[in-house]
Amino acid sequence: MKPQWIKHLPVFLAAVALTACISAPAKPAEPEFRATYPSQFIIGDTYILKSHEKINGNVVGIGTTLIIEKDALVMGDISLMGSNLEVSGRIAGDLNMLAGSSFIKDMAIITGNINQIFQTTNIAPKALVTGEINTYSFPSAAGGEAGNRFISLLEWLRPGRVLAIQAARIFALVLLSMLGIYLFKTPTRRIASALCSNTPAAWGAGLLTIITAPIVAVILIITICLSPVGILLLIAFLISSIWGWVALSSILGTKMINWLKLDWSIEPATIIGALILGILSSLLSFIPCIGFLLNLMITATGIGGVLLSRFGLIPN
Repeated sequence: MKPQWIKHLPVFLAAVALTACISAPAKPAEPEFRATYPSQFIIGDTYILKSHEKINGNVVGIGTTLIIEKDALVMGDISLMGSNLEVSGRIAGDLNMLAGSSFIKDMAIITGNINQIFQTTNIAPKALVTGEINTYSFPSAAGGEAGNRFISLLEWLRPGRVLAIQAARIFALVLLSMLGIYLFKTPTRRIASALCSNTPAAWGAGLLTIITAPIVAVILIITICLSPVGILLLIAFLISSIWGWVALSSILGTKMINWLKLDWSIEPATIIGALILGILSSLLSFIPCIGFLLNLMITATGIGGVLLSRFGLIPN
């Protein structure tokens, strides 16, 4: 006859197995991503982070439309300017927005803060935002109008439009240089000679002119009686600025032609120099603060050459 405890052994083993299953529940499966991308810098166009895709970094967008689909993940911060945002997935960082619109849908999860300036944000009732929502806007109606104007300005300054403006600027410089060197070849050469022979003095004289000439012209125009003199001063200032760039283009083009050992006349050399100088100036303009100062130095040097040569009347 079997002992009594052997009869109950199967029941005991089954109870132990059941207890083990209850005490150690299975862990939920980690979400799988079919594609992982690094940090993104987006200018214009539309960027879609599709379902089960991941950005392991930050996102910066200017004038773009960013769409984050359901089950998509951004591990870092999102910073947008003049852009549109549509979120159905998850953002693990902060959301910084300036002058645009955003739609946070029901399935969206944002674990960071939402910081917005001049921004229109619609958050669905079931969306989860665990951080703070910080909104800055002007409190008065006039401030609201200013904010709308600022938004309109950012929308107007789209990357494509900015590039078109820079291209038009380069074309204008090339056209003016072509006209200047064909119509006023000798005076332009004299200005270029003055620039090459005494560059520091030209830069100093040009910088002083940029600072004082517009102020003096405005004062003369305000006095009414001397307004024609002020207008003439502004016209002379504008002509000297343009002519200085033409002379600089002539210098740059001539040096480039000599370096390439080409037997070209000064006219095509000036056109080539204007193209190179225009592209260089446009690239400098994209550098905050420093780019403006460098372009200002170039303009001042050209104006100084015009002044030292007395608008090309005095040979060096």
